[in-house]
Amino acid sequence: MKRILFLVDAPLEKNIRAYKTISSLSKLFEITVIHRVKLEQNSLYYNIKNTNFFTIPNSIDGFFLRTFFLGNDFSKSFYKYCHDNNLNFLDFEIIYCVDLWTFPLAVSIKQLTKAKLIYDSYEICVETISQYYPQQNSFIRQIFFKSWIYITKKNAYYIERKAFKEVDLFVTTCKSYLNYFNDHYSIKNSIIVMNCPYKFDKIEPINLHKKFQIDISKTILLYIGNFNSGRKLELIIESAKHLNSNCHILFLGEGTLGDSLKKQSQNLPNVSVEGPFEMANTLNLMKGADFGILLLETSNLSKYYASANKVFDFLLLDKPMFLSNTPENLLISKESKKFIILNDDRPEAIAKIIDNYILEQHCKQTLNYHNVLSNDIYTWENQEVLLINAIQNVITQNNSCSLEST
Repeated sequence: MKRILFLVDAPLEKNIRAYKTISSLSKLFEITVIHRVKLEQNSLYYNIKNTNFFTIPNSIDGFFLRTFFLGNDFSKSFYKYCHDNNLNFLDFEIIYCVDLWTFPLAVSIKQLTKAKLIYDSYEICVETISQYYPQQNSFIRQIFFKSWIYITKKNAYYIERKAFKEVDLFVTTCKSYLNYFNDHYSIKNSIIVMNCPYKFDKIEPINLHKKFQIDISKTILLYIGNFNSGRKLELIIESAKHLNSNCHILFLGEGTLGDSLKKQSQNLPNVSVEGPFEMANTLNLMKGADFGILLLETSNLSKYYASANKVFDFLLLDKPMFLSNTPENLLISKESKKFIILNDDRPEAIAKIIDNYILEQHCKQTLNYHNVLSNDIYTWENQEVLLINAIQNVITQNNSCSLEST
């Protein structure tokens, strides 16, 4: 059985995409995953066969970022860690790295081993750099942060452009992302693997009214995911002040904005902020809602071109969802009229659209929406076949074509 070294910087526990990718690869390959943040004792990842997990210890935690920005000196601690854990890089036929911060190290390992390199980018990482530096501050601090962001992005572009020369297969999540990367870099072989859920026959809903003590008469509008910036969470809460319908907005997740969201909503009876939740129950929780909402800010190209996995979840659950006006959301909205694009960021305008849609649905007895549930394109099983076939082509050197899940 051939072996894959899987490098991922983001914490695995809430990374559904990484879970599905590793699970799929483990059907044909033996996987060694090197990651940050120790897995929980009952983690779903431990149920994946043919897979071993190595958590980077605190002494070299953050080595992906430090190696990326500061060079090979920091990668030495990584190589020592691997040697101490009997990880022999010569055993791996494939180096699979996730997102930009693991990229230079993966290139270094490839050059040592001559293994094939797969670069899987869930987002446009260079474009997200500005998210990590506060710009709402004094004029001097703003100048400093903007200068640092500019220099960092220039450096990141240079490193990514150089590293792409070593890539045997590039993987990303949507056409918009692939078009961006093709415009910026020379890419020999690529594939789109969309953020789709596993195919299912039936999902049992979790009773959100009972679980979170919401009045049974209320229609539940659910945001589920990270409580982080870039998702217009504060704006959604502001819109709740203008709702006329019998609608309750439920935020379910965890993250840096959790406390501020609770504070902002504490005097609003039609808003709840709850969490965290178990990854295994994600679809059951979504099934228990009446509607979903996900409003990504378009502050950078990564967010503007994003294709969020929650969109495909709601799509296959046949649940209506309110979305931001972005290219990938507009494309998917053509597949189902249950996706409502919000073009106006004023809280009162958002509330009006929500009110009108909910009222419209209550007045209808029969909904004649396009049935997407039979379309296997939007299941992970279909995406899995595309990914595995592409990797097998790379292994056999048959990597001359570009594959897309269209």
